Amino acid sequence: MRILLASIYPYAFFLLLLLIPFDGYVRILPNILIAIIVVAFPFVFKKTDFKKLVKLPTLLFFGLIFFLGLNTLLLGRFEDNSTVLLKILASGALLILYLPIKDFKKVYHAIIFSALLAMIISGINILMVVKETGAFDIWNPLNPLDTLLIERLYLGFLCVLSILASYQCMSATYKAENKYYLANIVLTIGFTFLIVSRYAILVLILLAILRLLYGKAKIIRVIVTLVIIGVVSTLAFIFNENIRKRFLYITPDTTVNEPLLKKTKGAEPRTIIWECAATILEKEQVLVKGIGFETTKNELLACYTTSISDDNRREKFLNRKYNSHNQFLDFYLSAGAIAVVLFITLFLVLFVLKRKDYFSTALLVTIVLFGLIENFFHRQMGAYYFGIIIILLLIQNSTYIEKKGHSEQLKS
Repeated sequence: MRILLASIYPYAFFLLLLLIPFDGYVRILPNILIAIIVVAFPFVFKKTDFKKLVKLPTLLFFGLIFFLGLNTLLLGRFEDNSTVLLKILASGALLILYLPIKDFKKVYHAIIFSALLAMIISGINILMVVKETGAFDIWNPLNPLDTLLIERLYLGFLCVLSILASYQCMSATYKAENKYYLANIVLTIGFTFLIVSRYAILVLILLAILRLLYGKAKIIRVIVTLVIIGVVSTLAFIFNENIRKRFLYITPDTTVNEPLLKKTKGAEPRTIIWECAATILEKEQVLVKGIGFETTKNELLACYTTSISDDNRREKFLNRKYNSHNQFLDFYLSAGAIAVVLFITLFLVLFVLKRKDYFSTALLVTIVLFGLIENFFHRQMGAYYFGIIIILLLIQNSTYIEKKGHSEQLKS
């Protein structure tokens, strides 16, 4: 029985990670897979698996969960915090449930194939829209919300993870599969520019520059990389009208000569959201104990009601119930300074421990920048993706790390 479960377990986990973007479409299947994994876990788990965890960051992560639970319990915020707290617990559960699996290859492949499926489905939908309307215009009501499989921000985030996973799977010495990983990187970068995910494009540029800090011949690599980034960015702005519209905030309601700052404020919801969040921060109880996750949302909605003069825009904000769109800010508002300090300290400690490894540092940059513009713990999908990154950063696999460390030296 144990042998059978041990053979099924990794593939069930692979399928679970593969289906994350499809959670809203085939929810029953991920639930079945979770049930299989939870039932099988006691039979495949060994006490020695705990030795794989990086101790201090793991203590910080579960310390954050413990503090949020304590905050909820002592202040009687079960209704206020339960939804978000359950999603954070899901990330922690994902980490523990992955311990019996011996390496990260299945995680990398799950990310790659998940992104490919999402891109294929979204690509087909885009082609259908182009056939129907004659153009792919990002401000068309059909685009991108009704076209992409998942929201553009999350799809861009998944694309970045796919590129990093492909990079990590590539070997410095010749292997036949390298060409497939390289092809996936090229395809995914092209798709990112097609959907004009500002987050993904900017993160990829930063990660390309970050890679220059690893290895030899830095000056030559800096020059070549910056030239390539400059040329590609210029050509993209010249030949891709959607990129110009997204980065310069040119909407059907803006005029050509309108200042960029004014256009940004008119088109970017976060400018109003963060202004409202700043007013909530002035409350005395926020610093020490926060005001609870649901109460934070309600306070923001109250602020939108009084601060947005345009009726249509105010109605949009209230209908969509915009949260704070910053995970660090959300922890501060909802649970106080201790929660956000624990969260930031987790990333700082991970950076100190992993700074010599490009892949780990790139993952940290990716999730931190994502957290600055999104509350990923308000979404089941976001909690799962955070769990994946926590798996890759907190679980040590000495054999695989040693092999990749040698490979990185050759790459450099």
